[in-house]
Amino acid sequence: MKALRISTLAIVISILALSSTLFASTPETEKTKVEKNLKNFLLAMSCENTGVVESSIIICVELKALYPQYDLKKVEDKLNSLAVDGETPVIRYRALLASLYYSNYPIFANLKIVDKDNPEKTFRAIIDRIENYRVASN
Repeated sequence: MKALRISTLAIVISILALSSTLFASTPETEKTKVEKNLKNFLLAMSCENTGVVESSIIICVELKALYPQYDLKKVEDKLNSLAVDGETPVIRYRALLASLYYSNYPIFANLKIVDKDNPEKTFRAIIDRIENYRVASN
């Protein structure tokens, strides 16, 4: 049990460290860093710790917002998988919203992710955009 906690803590620390360097990258190295860190995000979304999975989902939304030009198909596939087979209802719900964000990015292209410390605001903004888009298209 103690080994599981230590490995989970190590994964969380590495995700946070890698995501902070990813989001502070320069233009010439950003593609390399994005590709290098994709494997870590996919690993984090496969973790047994639900908190790590939930955190990685919001980081992946932020990743798409910052780098929409990159091919993030593997992340989108993992989000789709979590939306169906996620361990908790919260994971399934957040993964579904993130998957909608990925698959319908033009709808969300100008959506600002302002409060990174409060993922509920980001998910609420995604929900609001979906609801407003549906009303506007009718």
